[in-house]
Amino acid sequence: MKEKTKWIRNCPNCGSVLFYVDKFKLNRANDSKSKCKSCSLRGRVFTEEAKRNMSIAQQNMTDETKSKISNGLMGHRISEETRRKISESHMGKSLSTNHKLKLSETLTGRIHSKEHKRKIRKSYCEYLKKCGGKTEFIPTYNKSSIPIIEAKAKELGITDLQHAENGGEYHIKELGYWVDGYSAEKNIVIEYDEKHHKRQVEKDQRRQKEIIENLNCEFIRISE
Repeated sequence: MKEKTKWIRNCPNCGSVLFYVDKFKLNRANDSKSKCKSCSLRGRVFTEEAKRNMSIAQQNMTDETKSKISNGLMGHRISEETRRKISESHMGKSLSTNHKLKLSETLTGRIHSKEHKRKIRKSYCEYLKKCGGKTEFIPTYNKSSIPIIEAKAKELGITDLQHAENGGEYHIKELGYWVDGYSAEKNIVIEYDEKHHKRQVEKDQRRQKEIIENLNCEFIRISE
């Protein structure tokens, strides 16, 4: 087996190590002072036809080819320097209307698992805590709902109701949810639904089921 490191040279632009299968190709690369693929493509402007052809090629890619690419990238670690460069290259970049439309079409109809959604919520909560130097994220709330959920709590004999204006909304960390009102003593959750909740009944029901399963609580919903 031919020694892999026998025919090598460095990219004259970035210094990356390049491997060659024989001396002839190494000498030809030295004579032409060729760069690595990354440096060769950097700053290159593609014609609309070339972009269209690349797009068609990606769309017609077989599952086998996609699998090979995925397996090839699996376990590949990106250095901190590369991450920084990627971040800087995207900083301040505005997406075109056409690009935004394509992203929207790609995400439309995508179904995430319950566990994936929970991780997204928890991750977002952690992100919000770090924003602007804040140590704690405080969700917005409907001030007019407070007297209503307090009246319901009084009706149920609850004396320890926690809400936005009394200790802050109760945060279920395992789920990444905040609830409008919660009694730890009676293990009761009270939620106040504004008019827009009529358009998200299924979503609210899934959320309610998750909360009940997590807290093993009684769940009371009040509609506006």
